[in-house]
Amino acid sequence: MSEDQARQLTDIIKMLEGRLANIMDVERTLTSTRAVIQNTSADVRAIKDNPTSEILISIGNMVHVPVKIPQPYKMVLNIGSEVAVEKDPSSVLNYLESRIKELETSINDITTERMNITTQLERAREQMRNILQGAAIQAQGKNV
Repeated sequence: MSEDQARQLTDIIKMLEGRLANIMDVERTLTSTRAVIQNTSADVRAIKDNPTSEILISIGNMVHVPVKIPQPYKMVLNIGSEVAVEKDPSSVLNYLESRIKELETSINDITTERMNITTQLERAREQMRNILQGAAIQAQGKNV
């Protein structure tokens, strides 16, 4: 009976470890995406606050070109599925802030899920230790 329990627990532990690894990957991706959007939001805010400043635009492969922003100006916002729209800076900031809030909600949800799986994993490992200790005690009793 203990051997069957040990096999089942081993399968459960492997499954939980796989789920935990996947969740941690998603959590890292969400956190990284949030950081990028927060940086973009800060840059848009800086341009909005000082629109006559000169900025550097990357043209690829570590090359940047200084550019003055024409007045009045609009920004092109990629909203997904290869769709881009022209927006004023305030609208862009509103959009970015809403995306940050969505990401924070997702990060909180995934963090809660990670903590639950970690707890389940710890319980399963503790059960495995108990089974192994019980088997060791039984083996010692037979050898005496």
